[in-house]
Amino acid sequence: MKTRDSPPPPVHVHVPETTPVHVHMRRSPCRTPQIKAKDTQVRGDGGRPKVRTPWIPPGILSCRRDVGSLKCQRSRVEHRSGSGIGHQWDEEEQEEELAGVSTNLTVLLREQDSIRQLKKSDSRSQHRETDELLRALVEAEIDGVAVANQLTALKDTIDSLAKDKRLSKLHASSLARQQDLLLEKIEMFDHTNHSLRELLRDWSVYERESFELIQQKDAIKKRLTASEVENIRLLTKLTNKENEASKLAEHLNFEKV
Repeated sequence: MKTRDSPPPPVHVHVPETTPVHVHMRRSPCRTPQIKAKDTQVRGDGGRPKVRTPWIPPGILSCRRDVGSLKCQRSRVEHRSGSGIGHQWDEEEQEEELAGVSTNLTVLLREQDSIRQLKKSDSRSQHRETDELLRALVEAEIDGVAVANQLTALKDTIDSLAKDKRLSKLHASSLARQQDLLLEKIEMFDHTNHSLRELLRDWSVYERESFELIQQKDAIKKRLTASEVENIRLLTKLTNKENEASKLAEHLNFEKV
């Protein structure tokens, strides 16, 4: 049964798509307070307009709260940037120092190479001079033996002349020949002895230069060792600085994110 309080049946209308429809809904004045209360409750839950909150990017709580943190982060970034510049200056100084050490090391290596080449050439010249000196000594010994033999032959000739007590043409020619040979052998011995003295003088100069070269080589070895140690120390220091710089860059990138 339909009563006054029962709602009217719904209106169901069929119209074509081209026909515009305009409908006015009239509220009934006989609605009960219960229905109004229910309607109010429903509107209180679902009809209340929603307040749109501003969109906040992920990771940031609020603008007002993050102003101070952004300033702190900016100051930290500036401070670390300043420290990064200081580290960069230190790295530049280390690189300049390392470049100087590398240059010195290159110069020392070139000197060592030149000394090695000089040592090889000196070694070859030393062997050549040694062979010449030994050959001169052998020649001087041979010439000395020849002079001694010629003196012996001359002495024998003179002794034979003393026994005969007369000087024949044969003895005179033999004596003259022995005298010429003796003079020739003495001249050869004098020439060989002069060459030997020159070789000994050159050998003495070479020995003195070799001793000075050995001293220079030892000094260059010491400088090279010190440069290598300094180079290793600077490389280690530069590696540590690069690691610190990479860590600082990663930290700055993490703070920027």
